[in-house]
Amino acid sequence: MSTLTSALLTALALAASPAPGAISVPLHVGGPDPACWRCHEAKLGKELAKKSVHAPFRGGPGCTACHQPHQPGAKSAPVAQGADLCRRCHQDEGFTRAHVHSIIEGDGCTACHAPHASDQPKLLTEAPEALCGTCHPDLAPKHGGLPVEGKHCLGCHTPHSSASKALLRQVVHEPVSDCSSCHAPKPGAPFARSAQPPALCAGCHDGLDKELSGKSVHPPVRDGDCTSCHSPHAARQPRLLVEARPALCLGCHPDLEEKQKAKVVHQPVRRGACADCHRPHASPEPKLLSAGEQALCQRCHPQVLRWTSMRSSHDPVRSGSCTSCHDAHGGPNPRLLVKTGEKLCAECHDVQAEEAKKPSGGHPPVSGGECATCHQPHGAEWDSLLRERPERLCLQCHQDLEDKLADVKRHNPFAGGQCIACHGAHGQGDHLVRPGDPCARCHASAEARWGRGASRHKPVAERRCAACHEPHGTAIPRLLRKEPGALCLGCHEPLAKKIAAAKVVHPPVEGGECLACHDAHAGEGARLLPRRLQDACADCHDLAARAFTVRHAPATSHGLTCVTCHDPHAAAAPHLFLEAGVALCDRCHDRHQAGWRRIHDAVGAAGSPCSECHQDHRKSDH
Repeated sequence: MSTLTSALLTALALAASPAPGAISVPLHVGGPDPACWRCHEAKLGKELAKKSVHAPFRGGPGCTACHQPHQPGAKSAPVAQGADLCRRCHQDEGFTRAHVHSIIEGDGCTACHAPHASDQPKLLTEAPEALCGTCHPDLAPKHGGLPVEGKHCLGCHTPHSSASKALLRQVVHEPVSDCSSCHAPKPGAPFARSAQPPALCAGCHDGLDKELSGKSVHPPVRDGDCTSCHSPHAARQPRLLVEARPALCLGCHPDLEEKQKAKVVHQPVRRGACADCHRPHASPEPKLLSAGEQALCQRCHPQVLRWTSMRSSHDPVRSGSCTSCHDAHGGPNPRLLVKTGEKLCAECHDVQAEEAKKPSGGHPPVSGGECATCHQPHGAEWDSLLRERPERLCLQCHQDLEDKLADVKRHNPFAGGQCIACHGAHGQGDHLVRPGDPCARCHASAEARWGRGASRHKPVAERRCAACHEPHGTAIPRLLRKEPGALCLGCHEPLAKKIAAAKVVHPPVEGGECLACHDAHAGEGARLLPRRLQDACADCHDLAARAFTVRHAPATSHGLTCVTCHDPHAAAAPHLFLEAGVALCDRCHDRHQAGWRRIHDAVGAAGSPCSECHQDHRKSDH
């Protein structure tokens, strides 16, 4: 940006917010002051059509910014004389340095600039390459005999003021005083260089050759186009840069200009401080980075080092690949993330899509893409980047479960805060229960014993422990969901109806003590019973007593079991008999056999009840 452009911008700023002692310049575009225009339109009307129009003249009552009001026919006087008039608006450093262009103090600003409008940039009265020549027609003697053209004047000189003699710009290339340091004129090529860049530049800049051997070399440096960034003679910017950063960098990297306009911008990018992260010429690191990615980020983010030494550290953090997740320049997402949280994590972790497919929707933070609800993105003191100790973390959402079970017997893993003993955080089965048989982790020996049983409870065989047990806690012993009787009959509904309609109910059944006869998990015999049915009955009935052995001798001699005659749960007949009267006898005595028919026909008892002639087995003298 030239000094004059800077001056005009200063004028605009002063117009918007007048400084003490400065004139306020209206900048709206409604046209010149109508009061002035009535008389001056004929002479000045064509000026408004020119390419460059003085701001006070272009809009509003701006004429009085420079002119004193006057009566028709009278000559207008300026509000100040000479350069002082222009300095009322153009007050920046470019106009006030120690060495001022002599023509400004002599003929004033209008020696080079038109006061109202011009077809040349910056209100110049002539094209820039011709304007300097009007006062400096022969430049060669002062430039080592080289035929310097006027169009190059501003490459070394500032047009208004300078801290150096000859109006040289702030930064001057050291060899400028001796043109032969770089130039070797020859016929037809007066500005021929003694060597081509980058070799020419490397003659003085010793480290350049070494930089060129770096892993990453800036294309202008590699191609020897040093002057694409540096002025060879003089410049306003440090290091002879042709423009200030970031404008210089954006000339080749227009995509980064869009990044500067993004919703979230990296602070160095916002400040235009490209060199905070990048080297201008070459680097051993990719993308001209001034250090390895992790070390570079640590300069402003020292916590990165702490993250890498934590108990759990995210792989991109540990490997120093910060840009795996963050855009180094700018973007639409918070914290410069390259994608929104859920999409970003899904780039490496596919659990989210699988979780969303579950009928119940899966773990809400996972299916909803809210990974940061449970995980730290960089490093954590707990495994798997968890934000908190697992039990505390789960209770942040499930505190109601803790409150509900505060006063009852709780499952040991839940009581100990070991939620992950049974549950996985994502990608698992219903209720996030771990795949396979999570109960076996603690109950392996019991499961092995049950596996050897002749019969297994169906929920046990199907590994559905939660069908009977509350996995977190309950007031009922053994973590049962209901009292044993009600729990069993909840699945065995036909039996429940039979018991409800029966006249006689087995006392353990009536008391809901199913486990008095049955094992809840597996039995050595059928139907979750002991290997010998009599062993189950013997817990309540003394099978060795004489009264019992005499009464049941016929059944014992024929190898019958208790359930041959008795229903173990409920019946309509007394003593839980399966049948009443003759029908009970028929279960053992086949009345259709020829021998039975012959004997009973002979005495006329074929159709009579058995008890007319026989005592039942309960009679001790039978």
